[in-house]
Amino acid sequence: MLNLTPFWLELAFASVVIMAVASLIFVTVARVGDYAVGPGLVRSRSQVSVSARLSGVVSDVLVAPGQTVKKGQVLLGFERSNLLAQLQRLDSEIRNQILRTLTKPDDVSATAALATLYAQRDESQARLDNLLVTSPVDGRVTEVPVLPGQTRDLGDVVVRLDREGGTFYLVAAEQGELRPLLQLGQSINVEFVGYPNLIYPLKLDRLSDAVVGPDEVRRHLGRANSDTFSLEGPRVLIEADFPEPGFSHQGRWVPLVDGLTAKVSVKVRSQRFIVALVPMLRELLDDG
Repeated sequence: MLNLTPFWLELAFASVVIMAVASLIFVTVARVGDYAVGPGLVRSRSQVSVSARLSGVVSDVLVAPGQTVKKGQVLLGFERSNLLAQLQRLDSEIRNQILRTLTKPDDVSATAALATLYAQRDESQARLDNLLVTSPVDGRVTEVPVLPGQTRDLGDVVVRLDREGGTFYLVAAEQGELRPLLQLGQSINVEFVGYPNLIYPLKLDRLSDAVVGPDEVRRHLGRANSDTFSLEGPRVLIEADFPEPGFSHQGRWVPLVDGLTAKVSVKVRSQRFIVALVPMLRELLDDG
């Protein structure tokens, strides 16, 4: 009896054999990478901290993060109603004293009193000017750590700016046990938080010699920055310079800002796919 195998069955069998052979070749020859993955933070080399020049209560906040400002522009103001009232009183007293001086030009005490009033007015005006916080540079506002009604002391930072034309770099905290596998010039993939489907490639420019703990990482980054992501176990700090002050995302230009967070991946080694599936084959195949 003649047994004829249908053509479609032969074709299916041949396809299965071809796919099996291709899969065997892939898992034997293809290589996959192992990556060090850790949190990263964008830092500015040109950040400017603007401090309060007098103690007082904040009354007006006139800028917001991301806003572009010019040198001399008013950023915020402190409560100044008492000083304004004092200036009005001094102006009134100066006008009255001028009249007395004009009517009695030989009166030395009247002239001295007028000089005293002018000095008091100059001092009050200087204090008033210091209650208006202005930008020392052209730049972009990155942080306003104060709200109306809050009290700030002399020297407290009230606004942070990135100077116009400044440069940025990335600092990341990778797993400490992978330190021996990291080298300068390695490729880095940066995924900015809040900007999906974007991978920004960089090169590893600087690498710490020592492995440090989470507390040292927080000290290096500043607690306010490092608290934005989780840190566990020993870490090695790496840095990479950005070639541009921003990046393109979905057709629009996004400027880099100090404090922007990211996930940072560094390829530390590659191995055959079959070794990744069956680690005990590593020594047999002398791979990795």
